[in-house]
Amino acid sequence: MQRLTSRAWVEIDLGALLRNGERYARAAGVPLLPMVKADAYGLGAVAVARALLALKPWGFGVATIEEGEELRAAGIQAPILVFSPLLPAQFDDARAAKLRPVLGDARAIERWCSTGEPWHLAIDTGMNRLGFRSDNLRR
Repeated sequence: MQRLTSRAWVEIDLGALLRNGERYARAAGVPLLPMVKADAYGLGAVAVARALLALKPWGFGVATIEEGEELRAAGIQAPILVFSPLLPAQFDDARAAKLRPVLGDARAIERWCSTGEPWHLAIDTGMNRLGFRSDNLRR
């Protein structure tokens, strides 16, 4: 069987990526939070993040602790948010890599808060997939 990678490839123009990012940053008027999960969707997370550092982004978004660790190993110091739900057993690894979890489970939030480290709230927007549901709010 022929390997699929021998038939397909992608070439990334990091200059074009940066110019596109500049346009979005100007339009938004606030620092961006580029998502570089899944190896920047196959573009190369480290290369993309390094290129986008010129925009002075607020931080970067990843899906897993391992993706965040890869950015840290490459010297990326900006905040890195882990958007996939973390299990409490993963909290020590996230803290060691100075990653910020995006949490939507009350028990996980309570446990993470005991660390004193920053975190971000995931809100369920109605798709019932991930995040804190508004009907769970205490009045």
